[in-house]
Amino acid sequence: MTFISYARSYEDVMLWRALKDVPAGFYVDVGANHGVYALLSAQRIAPHGRVYAFEPARNFFQRICASVGINGLYGQGTVERLAVAEAAREMNPVFDPHWSGAARLAAEGDDAPGRSSRRGGRRGARGSPPRDRRAANARRAAASRGPSAPSP
Repeated sequence: MTFISYARSYEDVMLWRALKDVPAGFYVDVGANHGVYALLSAQRIAPHGRVYAFEPARNFFQRICASVGINGLYGQGTVERLAVAEAAREMNPVFDPHWSGAARLAAEGDDAPGRSSRRGGRRGARGSPPRDRRAANARRAAASRGPSAPSP
């Protein structure tokens, strides 16, 4: 099977190579996002392996399901629109519209979109959108609010 990657980090290539000699088994992708790793794993460990992908965001869940069909991977795994946590408790999913990798589960009242449990606080320079995109988003937001009132 031919494998082509356009990724900059080559994590997908490393995963492809790591699963080269795995004849069967299962792969769990928690917070699957676009489903790249789940799809690669399904192709690599097919037909004897099984992949389980969990993604709570509706748009990414739908993309993964579409990719499963496009790539002919029906029956190679399961895609669930669920969030996964270390313990069963009432949590709310929080999504950042500017950074798909910042989704997290939050306790009641803790739903600030810019916070990420991965970095332990607000996004830093590495997790921020490029400056020109942030500036464009700020201009669009200001334009949608209309003219601002003078400060007192």
